[in-house]
Amino acid sequence: MTPPIGGTNDVASPLRVLIVGGTSVSPEGRGHRATPETTLEAGFINRGVKVHTRPHGWDLGRRHWDVVHVHHLAHQTLVQPLLRAGSRLVFTRHGTMQLPAERRIVLDLMYRRADAVVVLSQAERRLLDQRVPRDRIACIPNGVDEARWPYVERRPPVPGQPWRLLFVGQLSPIKNVDVLIRAVAGLGADVPIQLDLIFHIDHQEPELRQLTADLGIEDRVRFVGRVDHDKLPAFYARAHVLVLPSRSEALPSVITEAEFSGVPVIASAVGGVPEQLDGCGVLVAPGDVGELTLAIADVLGAYDEAARRTVPAAASARNRYTVDAMVDGHLALYRQVLGRPRRRLAEHRP
Repeated sequence: MTPPIGGTNDVASPLRVLIVGGTSVSPEGRGHRATPETTLEAGFINRGVKVHTRPHGWDLGRRHWDVVHVHHLAHQTLVQPLLRAGSRLVFTRHGTMQLPAERRIVLDLMYRRADAVVVLSQAERRLLDQRVPRDRIACIPNGVDEARWPYVERRPPVPGQPWRLLFVGQLSPIKNVDVLIRAVAGLGADVPIQLDLIFHIDHQEPELRQLTADLGIEDRVRFVGRVDHDKLPAFYARAHVLVLPSRSEALPSVITEAEFSGVPVIASAVGGVPEQLDGCGVLVAPGDVGELTLAIADVLGAYDEAARRTVPAAASARNRYTVDAMVDGHLALYRQVLGRPRRRLAEHRP
């Protein structure tokens, strides 16, 4: 029997893991926004794993790790040092969007080189069935620390107060924030709305501000910007609806956070989002302003029913998306990878 690895009571040498990418997400440094990678890193530390983190493009040199776990698609220059390092390679893409041809080449190289590929949902697994052998695919959903996101019972706003819509993510084309802004404009002035946009990447901020001005809804859209992770739960606590209109997602943590918090969710039916909502939220086609406008109006018009659905949604999410399950899943995968014969370089070729 293979002995356990990475636990606080292990008698064997601690597992040595390098996490590449995803652990530093702002110019100010780490800590303003937890990511799946920072959550995994903290979980490993709690289990006695020797874990290091590095950004993409960092040369591994001669140092050895038992497992190098790359998160997000790296440049091809990253892959060659990994081939030389001799460590077992695990890869998590965190995305399902179709890529340009040159990026697909890099992605296929990562899939061929990886000793294991982590997917976040069964939908993502199905996309990989024809590209990666099934015995090298592991479905491990991202975990979220439920203690940070207390459940709050939802009620409609009191007369004179607006409905509070919340978006948490990036101001980048993949998130379709322009679609959300147009949907808010489509609701009409008779529906009091306050849309809070919380974001850590602001690539589209100037053009989105201009869009709100062109639509005459500057007073209905608030560009909040970056929010420290400790202060973010307060925004969920007072929101009536979380809206995520993305054109592509893997398994967005913001939806899990909303479910934990008891916030009704409206989101695009992409990636693992339908699995996350599990029938307790509203799914819309990505990019369809009219459908999103109608979905928001329907949820606000029958808000008591939407609020009732958050009870089973929260219970389901707290059962499926725990940090312990994510850490356990990764340690079990690493154990499997380390227990297999080392793959020869010839096996990495197409």
